[in-house]
Amino acid sequence: SEQSEEVDEWSTPSAASESAVEQAARVAGLDSNLQDTDMPGVEVAPKILSQEPRIYLFEDLFSPMECDFLINLVSGRLKPAGVVLQTKDKHTVQTQSRNNEQIWITPAEEESIPLLRHILRRMHRVARIPDTDAEALQIGRYESSQKYESHLDTDPGHDVERPATLLAYLSDVESGGD
Repeated sequence: SEQSEEVDEWSTPSAASESAVEQAARVAGLDSNLQDTDMPGVEVAPKILSQEPRIYLFEDLFSPMECDFLINLVSGRLKPAGVVLQTKDKHTVQTQSRNNEQIWITPAEEESIPLLRHILRRMHRVARIPDTDAEALQIGRYESSQKYESHLDTDPGHDVERPATLLAYLSDVESGGD
């Protein structure tokens, strides 16, 4: 008899359908069938903001079309963001410290969508972290008055080990960031 496997909604979200990927590419003005060799790489030099802790700024790491592609890829799939807590249910929604929406991109999507693979490879190159050592891509959206308060981004005691974090802004805003 087959055992049903419990699914963690934070680590295995529903994947985008093939038509959703094609639509996201079309809206962004990109061809979703491009192969990695067809896509030019945008390599940018970092501006060093700090060496201790190590903080680098990569201006325009993604093209506007790539940003639009990522935004449209997750459109309609975002859910309330979870946080890692010191409880048995460590990935849980709680709105006191974080109240935005987010999604984890599935490994199947990362492997099967050429444009997404291309973007991820660039992220790994600039972060100098092999893709085999990275967790899934997380895309979040913050509306006016939403937040994620100051926190540690690594917590080995709770199975969250991140040697580096890469933040990318997919859109510009007039103000904010208090």
